[in-house]
Amino acid sequence: TGFIPAPSSAEAVATYLDELSSDNDTTTSMSSPPPASQSKDQKLGSRMNEVEERLSRLESSVTSLPDDIASRLVDWQISQDKKLTDEMEKIMKLLVDGKSLEK
Repeated sequence: TGFIPAPSSAEAVATYLDELSSDNDTTTSMSSPPPASQSKDQKLGSRMNEVEERLSRLESSVTSLPDDIASRLVDWQISQDKKLTDEMEKIMKLLVDGKSLEK
């Protein structure tokens, strides 16, 4: 296949993808292409299916987002508690060591 430069707009992207898919169609199949209206409808249907699939994936990831956030917050809280405990132990040790040195 030949090189096609990257597009600069949404319409150009659609045309670019159409050219790439038509290149693949001509290299994989030597059958006659469907009429222009059928081809356009098929491309539109294909794009609609792709958009629906992407939307479905987006919806599922948005649905799982609250659980992911809650899990991260719990993990963060646990790590903060551990850091606080470690710091308190250090302070207590310094205080105990300081009192024993005073005596």
